Amino acid sequence: MAKVSGSRNQQEAAKRAAETARKKAFEELTVKGRKEAEKISVLLNKTKQHELLARHDVGVKINSMMNDEDVYGKRIIPNLSIITNYAETALYTAKKMANFWTREEMVDISERKNSKGQTISYKHIECVCQLDNDKLRERLLDAILEHSLTSREVADMVKESTGGKSSSGGRKPQPPRTPTQGLQQIIKRAADFNKRYEDVWVEHVFEAIDAMPSDDYDDDLFVALQEAKQAIDDLRGTVAIADKVLSEHIGKVGNVVKEDTSIRAEDDSEDEDDDISQPLASDEEDEDEEDEEYEEDEDDEDDYDYEKVGLKKASTSVS
Repeated sequence: MAKVSGSRNQQEAAKRAAETARKKAFEELTVKGRKEAEKISVLLNKTKQHELLARHDVGVKINSMMNDEDVYGKRIIPNLSIITNYAETALYTAKKMANFWTREEMVDISERKNSKGQTISYKHIECVCQLDNDKLRERLLDAILEHSLTSREVADMVKESTGGKSSSGGRKPQPPRTPTQGLQQIIKRAADFNKRYEDVWVEHVFEAIDAMPSDDYDDDLFVALQEAKQAIDDLRGTVAIADKVLSEHIGKVGNVVKEDTSIRAEDDSEDEDDDISQPLASDEEDEDEEDEEYEEDEDDEDDYDYEKVGLKKASTSVS
């Protein structure tokens, strides 16, 4: 609780600093400049509104697909995540948006403004969607507008009200059916992370921050950077442990597999020796003995041929 309280004090201080900077920025603009700034603010609010409605529309389509998997296929959200390059959690949030509000209600929410004339952002809605109680969601929406809460403040409030448990809407990961399948999951997740970093995050996160005017830096961005750094630090520790465990199991399994391979190779070699020695033994038979066998009655000869064929069949089946 003390940690949350300290975080709130920091955020309050950041809000006051941002408000002071905003007033100073307005003072440095002419009357014409202030009018243009207001027009730009309206355009940006419209952008946020379009994003909310677009994500709601996505949620409607996801619900439709998941309700008829015979038509649209299996594992709808995981597959959509791969195809669209959007995180599964974002797609589950869109699904929840469609479950919690009609499009008309979402239009109304997107048009409401706080005391600063700002509309609710997707980040706000993402936090609100973690609450399953209808009344709590509506109260939180009212509080966001009335007190001009940042998305970080809303996230802290949700975390506190849920006892630190997130309800992001994602399904609990299914355990793999076999260890080999689990290892394939590790390979895929690692490859996905590398690909997202190289193809998406470098340009759209770090290079985008570098291109931003420093005046656009805010407390949400700062907190997000800190949390991302903490997440990477946590991941680094997990990766180090996983790397050690993988190395140990490679040695453990490798020793058994190599031993089995060696044994199979020896067995194959012995089988080959048996196959080779069989005809050589018959070649070394004395010619006189062969003549004597031909002098035996036909019944004995038939019995011998039958046994000989039987031995050949047995030899073939073993090898």
